[in-house]
Amino acid sequence: MKVLPILSIAIIISVSVANAAKKSVGVKGTIICDGEPVNNGEVELYGEKYAAQPDEALAKTKTDAQGRFAITGSSKKDAFDPQFTVSHKCRTKLCTRKMVLRIPDKYYTSGSKPEEMYDIGVIDVKRKFPTETKTCPA
Repeated sequence: MKVLPILSIAIIISVSVANAAKKSVGVKGTIICDGEPVNNGEVELYGEKYAAQPDEALAKTKTDAQGRFAITGSSKKDAFDPQFTVSHKCRTKLCTRKMVLRIPDKYYTSGSKPEEMYDIGVIDVKRKFPTETKTCPA
């Protein structure tokens, strides 16, 4: 009979430790191009600096017909410096523009789900951002 309470406590501790090791973050907002919604813009969430790990996105999504998106992700890695990228074709027909934005520390959450989403509001990508790159087909 004493084994069951001890086993229950061990399971609770294991789950708590596993969730404590995870860090999560979420971002939401709207992307527009010169006042018009960016439909099908690609949004990727990274747990580390994008430049260091460009192939290791925590999550990916696309903007909807109104340019809106919401994305969340979590990581067990010690290094947690979340950033997100937005790829779009605003003011270009063939090339893809990609900007990298950092998520403020106050939006990091311990556990597998973010407590609060970082709301970027509405961003107009018609102008070039300092962290922007442009890729064109050869």
